[in-house]
Amino acid sequence: MIDYESRDIPNRNIRIGLKTYVGQNTWTDGVWNIAGKKVEKHITWTGDLANGQVSYWRLDESSGILADEQSNNTLTAVDLLYSQAGATVNTETSINFSAGDSVAFNSTPVGMDGNLSGTFWVRADTRTNLDTMIGMAGASSYSINLFFRDPDKIELNAFDGSSFTGITDFTPYMNSWTFIYWEMTSSTLKFYINNSLVMDNSSTWDGFGTVGGVTNLTIGAHLGGGRDLRGGMDEVGIWNRPLSDQEKSYMWNEGVYCAYGDDTCNPTPTINLDAPANNTNFTLTNNVTHNATIFDATNITNVTFWLDDQINATNTTAGLNNTIWTFEVVGLAEGDHLWTFEACNFDNFCGNSSESGRTYNVNTTPDIQFGAGVPIDHTNQTTNSFEVNVTLTEDLFNNVTFDLYTANGVLNQSVTFTNSSREKVWASLPDATYSYNVTTATSTNQFNSTGTRNITIDSSSPSGELFAPPNPVIFHDVNTNLSVNWSVNDTNLDTCILEYEGINRTLTCSDNQTTINITTSSNRSLTLYVNDTLGNSNSSSVSWNYKIFQNSLNYSLTSVGGNTEDFTLNITKISSLQIST
Repeated sequence: MIDYESRDIPNRNIRIGLKTYVGQNTWTDGVWNIAGKKVEKHITWTGDLANGQVSYWRLDESSGILADEQSNNTLTAVDLLYSQAGATVNTETSINFSAGDSVAFNSTPVGMDGNLSGTFWVRADTRTNLDTMIGMAGASSYSINLFFRDPDKIELNAFDGSSFTGITDFTPYMNSWTFIYWEMTSSTLKFYINNSLVMDNSSTWDGFGTVGGVTNLTIGAHLGGGRDLRGGMDEVGIWNRPLSDQEKSYMWNEGVYCAYGDDTCNPTPTINLDAPANNTNFTLTNNVTHNATIFDATNITNVTFWLDDQINATNTTAGLNNTIWTFEVVGLAEGDHLWTFEACNFDNFCGNSSESGRTYNVNTTPDIQFGAGVPIDHTNQTTNSFEVNVTLTEDLFNNVTFDLYTANGVLNQSVTFTNSSREKVWASLPDATYSYNVTTATSTNQFNSTGTRNITIDSSSPSGELFAPPNPVIFHDVNTNLSVNWSVNDTNLDTCILEYEGINRTLTCSDNQTTINITTSSNRSLTLYVNDTLGNSNSSSVSWNYKIFQNSLNYSLTSVGGNTEDFTLNITKISSLQIST
């Protein structure tokens, strides 16, 4: 693993290459992950087909020699027609041979020894017996030739110096490009036409091979001259190993060919993710169905569903092209999920969707709110009951729980409903301060609660009692103050009001005493009103009599001896009191 350093990668569109080495006869399919994303195109020429490749001629020159992409065996060209139409849409141009001396050759090739295989495209405009496509000569008069026989057959022919071994197959191909794969090793002798095995003579093959190496190579003509191909050739390659079925299928690519070095060539299935759409939010279910439409030139052998970068399930039932494949996941965890499909075809090529993957979110947390008529937070009330009701998400409903707590947070009462009940009346509650809330749960094991509200219940009226003035008042003088005393008690005491002579006077409840000015003996009653903060009220009244009420007193402040002075006293007395003269 190489540590990521952001300064190593320019801030623009770039191509990242990963080079691997694989052993002979080994096909490696690597799915690379970079920054958590799958690399879609991961089967390349440089990754597989460069292994054991001796030479490769693209044959797209416009003149002169024919270059070898491996720089091993450049071909000398004689009387060729250059820049002809390519074999497929993925090849640039080709060369044409004509009857006569047209040939491409190398009289001292290197690297062709032991097991050999090769591929090329050929088009025969006309055919006669022994028209040759490829000829190779080796030590001790060994030779290998691939040519037309009779002339409606293709033959792969090996000569060990004394006898011929050949395999032949009838071919209907005329005036059309045909893909050929041939193979000659110590144990096999066979060739394919358009990626289909047509002849295999391995069981009778003596396997002399090309020990000592190929010493002469011709393309488009026989080793000894003549027997010229009349038509075109394109994309010729030779390996010192047999190609795997996957490699042959990769190059064939259902007739459109993966041209040399074309890393964008993709013989893998095409996967179009259908549903769910990217960034879907699932709030009413945690069961999600995923589907995709899959296309391929061959049929599909298996489809794998990836969820959160892990294989979730694989369907190995062989399917047809343009088929919708479906995977359902039940009981998904809450949160974000990444999903994609991978599919493999009959040629064992596997590919991912054109998208790097889609994301969706599962959040089945229910919504719950207090309903109409529920007391607001910090409500004060004088009744000993109140109703709580809620509205909530009904989908996935499992239960709803109403909780009532004391002021110090201790659970006082709790009730849970699994039916359609959405309200609860808390009744016959003692005077106190309470808090309450409601919690709902879903079948997906998700919970949500209302906020917590507080309520104070005070159903008792405050107490209040007047103690003074006493009854009777022994003596009182007009326009002087009379003492008033009281006591009050309540948890939520608010105001105290003293009413005298029709006038209300607000008191400080805790003072417990005040005075009133007496202007007449006829008003002899008081009322004390006591209120608490919840609206409860109480009152206490007192009445009294005066034994003697002095209404007035008149006399001269100075007296002269021997004079008669007036002294006037006006009093009101109770009837039972006698005055002596």
